Amino acid sequence: MEALSFTSSWDDEEQKSVYLEYDTMWDDILNSPLRKRAWVFQEWYLSPRSLILAHSQLWWHCRKRVACEQHPENHWNGRSLEGMKDNKPKAKPWLSGAQIWETYVREYVGTRLTQESDRLIAFAGVAQGFGQSQKEIHDQYDPENIRPDLLVDVSSKIFDQYLAGLWRSHLPQALCWGTDNTFTRSMRTSAYTAPSWSWASMTGPIQLAGLTPFANDTFVSVESVWLKHADERHSTGLIHGGYIKLRGHLIGPLTLEHQELPKVSSKGRIEVDDATKYLPKVTDGGNFDTWGGVLYPDEMTQDTSDRIVPLLSYLDNLTPGLCERGIIDNASRKTERLEEAKGRYFCLPVVRDECFVKNGLFLFEDSFETLYCLALFQPTHQDTVFHRIGMIRFEKEIPSEQFEGTYAKTTITVL
Repeated sequence: MEALSFTSSWDDEEQKSVYLEYDTMWDDILNSPLRKRAWVFQEWYLSPRSLILAHSQLWWHCRKRVACEQHPENHWNGRSLEGMKDNKPKAKPWLSGAQIWETYVREYVGTRLTQESDRLIAFAGVAQGFGQSQKEIHDQYDPENIRPDLLVDVSSKIFDQYLAGLWRSHLPQALCWGTDNTFTRSMRTSAYTAPSWSWASMTGPIQLAGLTPFANDTFVSVESVWLKHADERHSTGLIHGGYIKLRGHLIGPLTLEHQELPKVSSKGRIEVDDATKYLPKVTDGGNFDTWGGVLYPDEMTQDTSDRIVPLLSYLDNLTPGLCERGIIDNASRKTERLEEAKGRYFCLPVVRDECFVKNGLFLFEDSFETLYCLALFQPTHQDTVFHRIGMIRFEKEIPSEQFEGTYAKTTITVL
């Protein structure tokens, strides 16, 4: 295959050979139906070499290059496939493990499964490969010769700390993931796949908002985590229960001020930037109401008028005395409209991140701080456990004394 070429004859310019080429990588690989299958993502990632019989031509993909019939030496857009082979940690040790993991998760959650219960199993090989790669980096690189902040999340025992799609060394920042409801409506799986604090409990695209080099100020500590694995020999496999105990400044109960909900365009896109107009308010003192926080629910649907309807879901039919220990046998998921649910809402500040506004390709003209908080729900008949229902974000500088002085630290259990 050869690109279409011609010789230019533009005024005031010397003649040049111009080549017109359609980006076949998008149709052949990146946007192909096979690429969107979750099990294929894992197989592609784990295999050292791949031979792809695509729609327009034959492709070759290994850990060093991407080639095709049109570009037999190396495809000019080969960087688009960097995250699809287990080579990124070794090739780019200056990237933190958190940034690399965020790339893998972001790519994987866009794939589809026939059985949503396979969400963690179909990602197990990627988790194992990443853990091993991070161990090799830890053993290979001398901390005295590399920036210590880039190795802060690398542990020689990182593989032993895999927690339902998250790594123990990435907590608590990794709890600040959020759903991307721009085009696809996210929901929690009807069958239990992971605790509510893990992205693996969701269907649809997500973003790991807290995993940036600038998310340094944390306001919660992880007291303990426990997961009930279907097979205790495999920490990356099926999960049948679990909890996380967090200690921090629990703000609330909250009321949710309901304003006009955003509408969906004919193309399925939410027409306003804020995915909801539910504004959290608190009535027991402090300056919380003036902070300008916005709740971004984990789950959404559309009504008959094409308006976005925020939802929440939680595990019901729990056994008192057992659910506090993460044992959820015989529990079922209950889903309700956010405005109709019977219970109490809370806000738990987790991490403060400094975001930069670019002016050009490399220069930053401004920065602002974002405070990421977990939005938690406690049903009226469950007074010992909490469920994650979304993320509350404050895009302004909020001195930590404003909530540290008003809300004493407490330890809570999130299922």
